Amino acid sequence: MEVMMTKRMDSVPTAVTTPAESPMVPCIEPRPLVAIVANQRGGVGKTTIATAIGETLISRGAGVGYIEIESSARLSQIYGDAVHRVQPPSLQEAAEDASRALATYDEITDRTAEGNVVIDVGANEIASFAEWAGLSDFSTDVIDRGHRLLLVAVATAEREAMTGALDVLYDKVRAFPGAERYLVLNGPPRASFEDWVDLQRVEGEGIRILPIPRCLSDMWRIVDGKIPMRLVKALKLTRMDLEADYGMTRAMSARAVRSYADWVTKVMAAISGTLIEERGTV
Repeated sequence: MEVMMTKRMDSVPTAVTTPAESPMVPCIEPRPLVAIVANQRGGVGKTTIATAIGETLISRGAGVGYIEIESSARLSQIYGDAVHRVQPPSLQEAAEDASRALATYDEITDRTAEGNVVIDVGANEIASFAEWAGLSDFSTDVIDRGHRLLLVAVATAEREAMTGALDVLYDKVRAFPGAERYLVLNGPPRASFEDWVDLQRVEGEGIRILPIPRCLSDMWRIVDGKIPMRLVKALKLTRMDLEADYGMTRAMSARAVRSYADWVTKVMAAISGTLIEERGTV
């Protein structure tokens, strides 16, 4: 399931795989989408969700471009040249010349002109990116091209993480008029959030909720390690690989391979059914 690099499009680099490499059956291709994955807080699994969205699109036979607006190059570690990095303005640059600092993002308008694009926005960058988007009519440009615009906030069960996600969906969304809003509950079951968040009210206000199960496989420490690995590429690891290279026992490697494959299938099916298959714009 190695990524095969194709020629660059005029907008963004594209990563594709062959249908035989995909764990899902390709469907009728929907309208192109631009998915912005964000939270005001770090450490919530944004990059994992960004990669899962991209790889789900690839599994359906679609090309995907990636943009990373983040001081740390996590997404770039996974996809290399398939990711276009936008270096966010520093606090000093913003203080000295706010308009010039925001111009750092101007290239994103053209880089989202064609095909599907997943934008991974860092916790410290979402405020300036949203300010730029609001001032630059970014949403209008995306939607007028016939693309869908998705604002995907990722949260874990920690109160601070949910607060940061809801801030994106209720406050920052004003910079993205016409965007479809999604709240990804990353890890714990939905009930873990309902003790202190009225998820029915959130859904009633037009936000679609997508629970993503926690990966309990011992393979996760490999996928999410110091040098992260593509979710689908990890499916190529065999029991012998896990035993020889990662010190797992035969029983442990068998459980790890099966539970990881099951998790990837569930995650991609959930993303496909909720985010990628259109149900109208909020």
